[in-house]
Amino acid sequence: MVKRFRIVALTAAVFLLPSALLACYWDYDTLQMERSRFPDTLELITGKFLRHSNEFYEWRIQDRLKQIEGDPSNPALYDDLAVAYDKLGQHQKAVDTILAKDRLRPGLYETEANLGTFLLHDGRFEDGLRHVDRALEINPDAHFGREKYQKALAEYVLSRRQGGPPKLPLAKVESSGRQDPDGAVRQVGRASETFHEFLRPKESRSLDPGERAAAIKGVLGMMKFSNHSSPVLLEALGTLLSDGRDVREVDAKQLAARAFF
Repeated sequence: MVKRFRIVALTAAVFLLPSALLACYWDYDTLQMERSRFPDTLELITGKFLRHSNEFYEWRIQDRLKQIEGDPSNPALYDDLAVAYDKLGQHQKAVDTILAKDRLRPGLYETEANLGTFLLHDGRFEDGLRHVDRALEINPDAHFGREKYQKALAEYVLSRRQGGPPKLPLAKVESSGRQDPDGAVRQVGRASETFHEFLRPKESRSLDPGERAAAIKGVLGMMKFSNHSSPVLLEALGTLLSDGRDVREVDAKQLAARAFF
């Protein structure tokens, strides 16, 4: 199973990267230059950053439940409790907790943002999107604009469904044989619409550098504060990092490959 996963990951990584990959150096210096342009990205991809353990969230659940008994009107306690449930994969408990908070103090931005996130994590994309939209209506610039890209990524995932749950990689890789002039058959491949292509204007070959930087920052933020190991986030990040078609911007193919792997 592990061997098969590695083969699929390698195939996806090679085919999702542009053809310019073959003309790039892959060494320590190149990686260091990429890291200087995209600081903390490698640490987020590999999970080497400070974050709470599952045991912490288990403690927080018990602590916040006790605090709510003594102060049931404090909305922040419900946010803490709900996020702890979600971090442990108990998405429905997270939803129920945040809905209890909404009955207590309806219409708060934090409630809508958290509820949208919990529903997305539970695979309920349409419901989650509605609450992300409400959060954006209340506060469009919260989280440094990260929710704009959370919304776009949820819409992208929904667009990749074909009569059932979306399958990974979201950008389906299609390979075929091509015969070279010397008679050798070379396997070539192309990915269907990537997250980068989903974001870019239809008449353009690439995202504006500023928009691309904002999208990368948004996805990295979701990885840091939500789930750094999410295959959906890693694939989205890889497609954004590997885009180097605009001469005003530079790509980061080594970081992209690590995200795909």
